[in-house]
Amino acid sequence: MVSEYVKEFQKREIPFSIITTIHKLNVGELFGIAEFVLANKIYGWQIQLAMPFGRMRENTELLLTEEEFWQACIMVEKIRKILSFAKIAAADCFAWAPAGRIRQGRWCGCSGGLESVGIDALGNLRGCLSMTGCEPEGNIRERSITQIWQDTNLFSYNRNFNPQNTSLSCQECARS
Repeated sequence: MVSEYVKEFQKREIPFSIITTIHKLNVGELFGIAEFVLANKIYGWQIQLAMPFGRMRENTELLLTEEEFWQACIMVEKIRKILSFAKIAAADCFAWAPAGRIRQGRWCGCSGGLESVGIDALGNLRGCLSMTGCEPEGNIRERSITQIWQDTNLFSYNRNFNPQNTSLSCQECARS
C-alpha cells in the first residue's frame, strides 16, 4: 500500500521524504527500510529517535539505551554509504552523534523555527513537532503559515538564542 502512494507522488513529481522514528521494537528493521528506500528510489529519509513524550511517555522501556543508540548510529552510517544517492540524515534528536557519519557536517543545533516548522493535526505550528512542551507559535486556522513564520516575535527560543542564557555546563561544553 505505501509503495502505491510513493509511486503516485513520483508520477506527479511531488517531492517527499520519509521519516522513521526508531525504538527497541523497530531499530533492527533499519536495513529493511533501506531496501524499501532503494527499491522505490526515495531521495530523502530522516531517521529520528523515539523520545519520552506523547504515547512513548507511558512506554519508556522502548526507548533506546545509550549502547543501542551508538549501535543505531553505526547502522545509519552504513546505510548512508550504501544509499549514497539519497539524502539520509539523523534528526536533531541525535544531536552530537559523530559528525559526517549520520548527517552531513557538524550538527549546529536545533533548526526549529529557523529552517523548519511542524504542523500538528489541529493546525498548531511549532518549530518542530517534537517540541510538545512549548506552546504553539500559532494555528493555521487563525493565521496563515506565512504570517506566523514572518512574525518576528515568534520562535524566539531559536531566533533570539543567546548562549549566555544556557546552563553553565552547556556554556562550558567542549563540543561548542
